[in-house]
Amino acid sequence: MQAALQAGLLPVVYGDVVFDCQLGGTILSTEDLFAYLAGKLRPDRMLLATVEPGVWADFPACTRLVEEITPANLPEIEAILSESSATDVTGGMASKVRQMLRLVEGRPGMEVLIFSGLEPGQLLRLLQGEVAGTRLHA
Repeated sequence: MQAALQAGLLPVVYGDVVFDCQLGGTILSTEDLFAYLAGKLRPDRMLLATVEPGVWADFPACTRLVEEITPANLPEIEAILSESSATDVTGGMASKVRQMLRLVEGRPGMEVLIFSGLEPGQLLRLLQGEVAGTRLHA
């Protein structure tokens, strides 16, 4: 990872099946990887690309996005968070939000953006500093 950054490359990480000495194999989620890397690399911003354009305020109708999630508004957001509508062994959007909010709580000034990786040009705009999707910060 460090070598990629030093070479000016953008590291892209994602969850996958990994070998485990006790379990034989398990799922290592993107959020678990982000938590580990944040402790080592100390980033100010992490971009979490998903199929959804952010966290829906009204899932499954999907007409309104939650713009911002913080420790202060989590109690009201938690009521609308749902698990994934598809099979997701990592816990779906609810788990993503909880894990990423814990991450930003431990790192003041850091933000995580949950956005759609399917929207053309979205990643480039976010890398250039734009904010889109749902922003998590402390």
